[in-house]
Amino acid sequence: MNTDSNQNAREDSLVLLLAGGSAKRFGSDKRREIIDSEKMLIEKTISQYLNIGIEVLVCLSSRGGDDSLEEHLREQSVECLRCRRANEGIGGTLAESAAAIGDVSKLVIALADMPALLPRTILTLLEHADSEHIVYPVYGARRGHPVVFGGRFLPLIKLLSGDRGASKLLEQNAAQCVAVEVNDPGVLLDVDTPEDLRKLRGLLQARSS
Repeated sequence: MNTDSNQNAREDSLVLLLAGGSAKRFGSDKRREIIDSEKMLIEKTISQYLNIGIEVLVCLSSRGGDDSLEEHLREQSVECLRCRRANEGIGGTLAESAAAIGDVSKLVIALADMPALLPRTILTLLEHADSEHIVYPVYGARRGHPVVFGGRFLPLIKLLSGDRGASKLLEQNAAQCVAVEVNDPGVLLDVDTPEDLRKLRGLLQARSS
């Protein structure tokens, strides 16, 4: 990838980082788990996008327990949105977040517990994206995250509700979906359990060595 194409891919893109869940399966606040270099899991995830020049909006819940996390992230100049509908699930969070932003050509919907993406994976997805399509990564024949929605789908995202998220939009708009094969297991590795966290640390350690 050359510099010009990377720059063009990032233009008019915004990451909605979904971080308002209660992490019931993990048993504690997984967002604050230390991953590497004293970074919390959520910080590591955010840095994946900021390091390649993509704007990030972190979608937190309106619960009081997220107050200190918001303060910590804002101290690092990370923009946050407190979502009153986060208790509904991912669909409610997405709808409220999409309604709060302006028009964008490419909206990257990302999960806060997925900090093992390779930079080239994110850039490749954005290079395949435009305002008219939905782009997602595939690794080992499995669909992963993040998913890039063209701007034309913003009105539909604003209508979402419940805990299913945007998966039904992919089903309803299959003809506009673009699957991109990537050599990156990080697109499948979200941290739902302590065992997932162990796998994540193992993958990051293997890459660093």
